[in-house]
Amino acid sequence: AVCVSSARTDLCRGPVVPTNRLVRRGSTATDAFPLDPTEWADADGDGIGDNTDPDINGTAYKRADFSRDGRADILFHRNDGLLVMWTMNGSARISGSLVGYPPPVWQIPAVGDFGGDRKADILLFKDSGQLTLWEMDADQVLRKSQLGAVFPAWRVVGAADFGGDGKADIVFRRNDGLAVLWEMDGGTRLGGNIIGIFPAPDRIASIGDFNADGKADILLHNVATGRIDLLEMNGHRITWRSVVSTVPTVWLVTGTGDFNGDGFEDILFRRRDSGQLAIWEMNGPVPVKGYRIGLVFLSWKIAIVADFGGDGKADILFQRDTGHLVMWEMNSAQKSGSSVGATKPTWAVIQPSVIDNSF
Repeated sequence: AVCVSSARTDLCRGPVVPTNRLVRRGSTATDAFPLDPTEWADADGDGIGDNTDPDINGTAYKRADFSRDGRADILFHRNDGLLVMWTMNGSARISGSLVGYPPPVWQIPAVGDFGGDRKADILLFKDSGQLTLWEMDADQVLRKSQLGAVFPAWRVVGAADFGGDGKADIVFRRNDGLAVLWEMDGGTRLGGNIIGIFPAPDRIASIGDFNADGKADILLHNVATGRIDLLEMNGHRITWRSVVSTVPTVWLVTGTGDFNGDGFEDILFRRRDSGQLAIWEMNGPVPVKGYRIGLVFLSWKIAIVADFGGDGKADILFQRDTGHLVMWEMNSAQKSGSSVGATKPTWAVIQPSVIDNSF
């Protein structure tokens, strides 16, 4: 069966949710949206609404958006170090440009808005532990900052805004499972603090705002037992830890994003044996509903989960081992697939968030 059921959970349905958890945190059941046109009007047709509410109209930073147009872009990294950016409008490439040529000893573990200008910046990491930040304005490098160095036992897990100040911070994980947060202000480290220790087989499966409070949270997935935990965060402090569910171990959390536009991060699952994909729509730590969205062969990797269309809903970009790119533009369970183009296999799409393709 496509939707695997067990005594623990049904991946494509999820547990029953109390109705009082279906209301977005900070809102009420009498919210006029979407009946009030001031909530969604878009006079200039640019896909970004006229109202200044950041949750509705995209004035807050969107994942992988380098140009501040409310739409994710694609950053490619060639195996010799060359960086190229495609500026996107949905599945259509608007332009392609050279970004830079860092030596191949530098990896790019994360992109995020470190400067608070709602434009993605590029974090570079060398095997020796050195970190460099490129602060970006679209495809132009405004400045390069040396952030310091960590011991080789540490790896960057991701970058996101944990403090609610509109600026990305950096999550590190040591090979024994210890996780640490560097709180950042652009290219300046404000401080470093321990988050907790999450030894294998626990892994940090995703970083995103699951409770819609404007601060990133951490999703843990135990790949041996299938248990999923949500750590709701305030800076480096865990304010609440919840068991989301336990899923059959054939399913892995492979990415997260807001697929239905309600402001809450949702979970994308993939079967490690077949490539089948399913989504859980979430309200904080509670799965509201689940559904399968299709089967994609394992020769296709999930490259990016981000909002390419500017409609407030996450889409899925796939990259085949041949270099071909396909995008699924999502609206909850509905998808529209389009070919984006093709590159050579020597080009890899940089993942702006934690994505597990270890199948």
